[in-house]
Amino acid sequence: MRAPLSIIYNFDECGFQPGQGRSRKVIGSGLACPDLAETDRGETITAVECIAADGWLMDPLFIFKSSGSNFKEAWYDGSEALPPNTGTAISPNGWISDELALCWLGYFINATAGDRLLPGEKRYLIFDGNGAHLTLEFLEKCEKYAIVPFAFLPHSTHLCQPLDGKPFLNYKQQFRLENNELSFWGGRPYGKAEFLRIIQPIRERTFHPRIIRDSFKDSAKAQRNLTRIFQHQREKLEELAMTQDSIRRIRAAQAPQRRVYTKRQVKTLSQDGILRPRDANRSIKERKEKENAAEKRRIDKAAEKAYGFKPSQLSDETIQRAKDSAKEAKDNGELFFYGLIACF
Repeated sequence: MRAPLSIIYNFDECGFQPGQGRSRKVIGSGLACPDLAETDRGETITAVECIAADGWLMDPLFIFKSSGSNFKEAWYDGSEALPPNTGTAISPNGWISDELALCWLGYFINATAGDRLLPGEKRYLIFDGNGAHLTLEFLEKCEKYAIVPFAFLPHSTHLCQPLDGKPFLNYKQQFRLENNELSFWGGRPYGKAEFLRIIQPIRERTFHPRIIRDSFKDSAKAQRNLTRIFQHQREKLEELAMTQDSIRRIRAAQAPQRRVYTKRQVKTLSQDGILRPRDANRSIKERKEKENAAEKRRIDKAAEKAYGFKPSQLSDETIQRAKDSAKEAKDNGELFFYGLIACF
């Protein structure tokens, strides 16, 4: 059963780098004016935004780059216009981490409770395949609070993710206009305080309910492209399965040709000169046991010489199981298998 649009949410990170403005020429009347140079680039700031298909917008989480663990009072000077539940965090590189993604999920659970969640209703959360969104703790918390997570396939988020459409394009464009104005007048890159002061008006112009709803509609139009991606992946998997089956059959057919035949002779054990297969197999088994024992003594001697003590003694049954596992893996065409590890 398809979920109602009102409980489909999309969250993603949008990176900003204050100071990314363009220089412009200033032309005066009869006076020579120098070009206004581009400002230096500031530190990376990440905004974590979440929207819903009914036009709802969650309060943001801003991640600042900081090597320390303390928040400074000066950062929040003039940030009164921000929504009351706005969150700020710090990380060494200004990007989201596993811990911050899990913390944001807690904010999301609280923000979507109450009037936005009916009893027994699930929340569908769609996002990109960032590793911070796919940790075991993140997925377990989703399961605990009846959240259905869905990560898009790699290289498909620009087609399927609503935030990657008009919202984030408009978001960055509005912020770039502010930077261009700053660069035009030769200002310095925005710091944390300036960013928190100007970002809320930009968010209000960017995340209009109509723009949010249209972004989900535009993503729905991309379902045909997503269906083609799934179809292509399924065809590739079928081709891979057919190829693996062909390789297995070829190896099985060529196995007798690769078999190594020895010139060892087996003596008859009866007076009539007839050799029974069971007697031959018993003789072969005894010979192999003697060879294995001799090889084992050689390895033990080399190990004792190199390390000063012999390796741990393993039972014949354990060794035989390891050999059987290796043979079975080889017959199945597997590249890797769980075998026997001798511990010294």
